[in-house]
Amino acid sequence: MEGKKFRFTTVNTGRAVLISLLLTSSAAEAQLSYTVTPNNTVTITGYTGGWPMSQTGVIIPATTNGLPVTSIGDGAFSGYEGLPSVTIPAGVTNIGLGAFGICSNLVSVTIPDGVLSIGDGAFENCVQLPNISIPGSVNYLGVSAFSRCYHLTNLTIGDGVPCISSNAFYFCHGLHSIVIPASVTNIGDSAFSECDMTNIVILGSDISIGSLGFYDSDRLAGVYFAGNAPVADVSVFSIFPGPSYVATIYYLPGSTGWSPTFAGVPATSWNPAIKASGPDFGLQGGQFGFDITGNAGLTVMIQACTNLANPVWTPLQTATLTGGVYHFSEPFQPNAPARYYGLGFP
Repeated sequence: MEGKKFRFTTVNTGRAVLISLLLTSSAAEAQLSYTVTPNNTVTITGYTGGWPMSQTGVIIPATTNGLPVTSIGDGAFSGYEGLPSVTIPAGVTNIGLGAFGICSNLVSVTIPDGVLSIGDGAFENCVQLPNISIPGSVNYLGVSAFSRCYHLTNLTIGDGVPCISSNAFYFCHGLHSIVIPASVTNIGDSAFSECDMTNIVILGSDISIGSLGFYDSDRLAGVYFAGNAPVADVSVFSIFPGPSYVATIYYLPGSTGWSPTFAGVPATSWNPAIKASGPDFGLQGGQFGFDITGNAGLTVMIQACTNLANPVWTPLQTATLTGGVYHFSEPFQPNAPARYYGLGFP
């Protein structure tokens, strides 16, 4: 926001207040209506600037008239097809029902840490939205919150989110992979249905997945579970697998409730290990290398860090254990104080 100045003019109309927000940099004028709650906080209720809407987007102020903006009201920007971007300030805790629904040219959204609720249909039919990051502060991720966001390809769900409601990402068919954090204990009906998933990582234990949770994932290659077998029915991945349906479920050794198939999908232990001995281990020809062994066909992410007390793992390579073995090597780094290797889900 550096280099941008704000000028506010307000018109009182009973309980509702109109605010005119002028960004004196390259952004055009954007007019927002709001209400003041009994707690002296502000809810943004709509856009009043007329057409065409600013091509540089809307930056919602953190305060107005000395009062904090804490909520984006139900339907506040619904149907504004010309809205290209929106920045939501820190301090907002609630994004209302359908707040940005059918903003068909929205391509950039900033949701700050501290938001507690993303309402039902909040970003439904934002068909051009490519990226979204949901902070771990969110304790309600609403029904159909991002459904039919066809171009959504990058989704991050922060650790702390407890559940993903029904249809939350329904028909986001640009979304091909997802990591579900350990905090999530429930994935609702059809939450990721029609997403054309290829790779799913679920880090929680004793999780429940609703009917059709990942339905029609007929290109699904791997589902990786870090915990016990979830509660789910046979519809969860695909009812009618086609000829390209080659998915395998992988689970960690020691987890419980698994059998050779789960929800109609083959399941096997994910058991790769670094072989720290033998003729292929160690320094050879300026390369440091080792074999990785495990069940044939496993895919692993090879990672490295320099400090096990406070590790920051850097992905190095994704590898498939064809025939149950893979040899990894990289140039020897003599100046590194230490280097540790690990294996993770791809």
